[in-house]
Amino acid sequence: GCRLLTTDHLDQIRVYRASTWTVEHKISHPHRFFRHMTSIKASWHPLTDLFVVGRYPDPSFPDYDSTMRSVDIYSALSGKLHYQLMESSSLITTLSQFNSSGSMFTNSTGRKINAWPIINTH
Repeated sequence: GCRLLTTDHLDQIRVYRASTWTVEHKISHPHRFFRHMTSIKASWHPLTDLFVVGRYPDPSFPDYDSTMRSVDIYSALSGKLHYQLMESSSLITTLSQFNSSGSMFTNSTGRKINAWPIINTH
């Protein structure tokens, strides 16, 4: 559908619905901004109502785990977490992007870029 996705510098991801641009989902998500790193940004899957965003643990969040760094995949329809791709290093994923067909996913930590093929299990 027609939606706008925003990621702020604190802890909010917002999904707006066209054509009135009202907030459809406001999601609390740990992705704090630090001036010495690239801002964490959410991005859309090109063919489905899913989006991805890097996670940076925040002690002010419930169920805080300082070691849990992941790329989170959310449903724009429900606003709920759909899947987490765990990162084994201590690096923070700031940018995540699907290719135009949705068959490949890349993420960047500032020091490295990971590329993941998307396997359809259906």
